[in-house]
Amino acid sequence: MSLTTNKAVLQFVQDAEALACPDKVVWIDGSEEQLEGLRREAMATGELIKLNEEKLPGCYYHRSALNDVARVEGRTFICTRDQADCGPTNNWMDPQEAYQVASDVLRGSMKGRTMYVIPFCMGPVASRFAKVGIEITDSIYVVVSMAIMTRVGQKVLDKLGDSDDFVRGLHGKCTLDADKRYILQFPEDNAIWSVNSGYGGNVLLGKKCFALRIASFQGKNEGWMAEHMLILCIEYPDGKKKYVAAAFPSACGKTNLAMMFPPDYYAKQGYHVWTLGDDIAWLRVGKDGQLYAVNPEAGFFGVAPGTNAHSNPNALACTRSNTIFTNVALDLLLVVVFRAGVLGAAIATWLASGVAAVLALEECAKREEFHFALGELRPDFGILQEITRLFLPMFFNSVIIAFGGLYVQKNMNALGSSFTAGISAQSKIFGVLEAVVMAVQTSLGVFVSQNLGARKPLRIRQGLLQCTVASLLLTAVLVGVTLHFREPILKLFLSTKDAVSYAQAMQVAKDATRMILYGMGIMTAMYLHRVAIQALHHPEFSAIAGVCQLIARVVTIAIGSGVIGKTAYFITDCAAWLVSLPIVAIPCYILLHKMIKEESAGRVGKHPV
Repeated sequence: MSLTTNKAVLQFVQDAEALACPDKVVWIDGSEEQLEGLRREAMATGELIKLNEEKLPGCYYHRSALNDVARVEGRTFICTRDQADCGPTNNWMDPQEAYQVASDVLRGSMKGRTMYVIPFCMGPVASRFAKVGIEITDSIYVVVSMAIMTRVGQKVLDKLGDSDDFVRGLHGKCTLDADKRYILQFPEDNAIWSVNSGYGGNVLLGKKCFALRIASFQGKNEGWMAEHMLILCIEYPDGKKKYVAAAFPSACGKTNLAMMFPPDYYAKQGYHVWTLGDDIAWLRVGKDGQLYAVNPEAGFFGVAPGTNAHSNPNALACTRSNTIFTNVALDLLLVVVFRAGVLGAAIATWLASGVAAVLALEECAKREEFHFALGELRPDFGILQEITRLFLPMFFNSVIIAFGGLYVQKNMNALGSSFTAGISAQSKIFGVLEAVVMAVQTSLGVFVSQNLGARKPLRIRQGLLQCTVASLLLTAVLVGVTLHFREPILKLFLSTKDAVSYAQAMQVAKDATRMILYGMGIMTAMYLHRVAIQALHHPEFSAIAGVCQLIARVVTIAIGSGVIGKTAYFITDCAAWLVSLPIVAIPCYILLHKMIKEESAGRVGKHPV
């Protein structure tokens, strides 16, 4: 039974019902009784897991699918009739196409499921600045999360009355197909559609979708602003209050500042600090000329890597009651429950690796060639010595390369946020291409090791040459495609929150990408010959190459920046690869040539003509 007579709301629900075909429709009235019933239902199906009530009262654990653990910026679209209205940093899709694509996914997707209708309010219900939305979903997780993040229920419908001024949000988990996952905002229609996701950042439509994206359009039309800003209240000992609204780039400590508490000296004098909002603020100038801000959200939603009792005790304290945790396991147990802080996170990582090792051993135990008796387990110091000889140079190489990267990063940070954001976007593209090369590198290392054991150096040389040629051809294709599409690809990794000036950051990213791609062939050849020389039991050349890479990076930045300016930062990796290539390639072929001669001589001696 519906909770309203509002014709626009009822029509919206009927249209959604006709499209998704649920077994039943449930309206959310906002009562604790109804929400508790839904929590119990979700626990019975495993959608939610109740945590220890004594240690974490009112807290639940929710797991999304393995392919659905974060916001999907690349699948998030602003759907305006004119692409120019989308903005320079967003993905755009034609509204008609977007509705069609999402409708095809949603059609019949709720058969056998329940459709929930959530009336919600962004901002205090009584505030004249508040905005109303209706989210339709087939997820209990969404219902109970929206009850935390927003104001929900009958009171919202009462505020709306007969008005059709509400945001229409439609979400369906569907099949969770990542290739057909879409987060669609229709600013001109006051509508948001989300399909094939169950993760909070993609499905809590009051969050970024409404509070920032739709609200930005509303604010432009109505004369106010929606911004990524914290709102902080400082109360003086005499009861006077001052408010701070501040915007910073992501990951700079905005939440930490919003959740600050006065130092003991000021606290003892009677100062208090109140967190009004840590993420989004709606701002407008009142009739009295004063600037007013409201936090459209009711709770906190955050991705918190590195958050612990030392980095942000207040944020962590907020999670100890009435919280839904998503996609955490050992970290939650050790950091939140046992208050182990950074050490807990480290232990969690160690334990996770241990579990992986046990599973790997279990798989090995199924294979006959790995079977052994306990009596056969004894140390072989000869083997340990050989492993150490191989390990130490490669370890040294990794450390040296890391120091080189730190040196470059330290100097780069002084060039401003736009430059750093551009380089960061470029590095994401490079990371994808590098992964392809590293996959080939790993395969080549196995090939070389196998043939070394079989005493087939000629086959090693042939395989190395053929692999290098094939990899260079593959690299050329990847570089060509990436160069052609680099700007739209970079848009996936670059946004206004990453830099003060998007245009400047994009230009840096394009220039850096072009230069790094020009050097990809050198990198490919260097990587392949480096793993080959290591597999041939001569990792010392790899260590020498690492030292030369460090020197090349330092020289390129220290000297090159004074000659060619910021371009030096674009070519530092290329310079490092160019210097190290002959150091690993020349000894590799000399060693193989020697091994081939020795093997040939051995065969002639054994099998005289």
